[in-house]
Amino acid sequence: MVTLDNNRIAQFDGIYHGAALTPAQRLIQYRVRDGRVKLASNAFFFQEGRAEEFEEARYGEFRVNQAGQILLSNMIDKDFKRI
Repeated sequence: MVTLDNNRIAQFDGIYHGAALTPAQRLIQYRVRDGRVKLASNAFFFQEGRAEEFEEARYGEFRVNQAGQILLSNMIDKDFKRI
């Protein structure tokens, strides 16, 4: 379970145990690999020649479906603008 702040940045809030969620809380799926929690792919594919543009990325923007599966859809800079 994660909670979104005013900038819609998610922070881990705990393991879900069935209680009602607040409007800012979301359920997301995770898996454990080599003893580490993995939320989504650590890869973001972009067009060849655009690597320098994405060096300014500080956050990822994710889509979350009803089942809690997440997909990285955009990279976000320090000012919360899509790259």
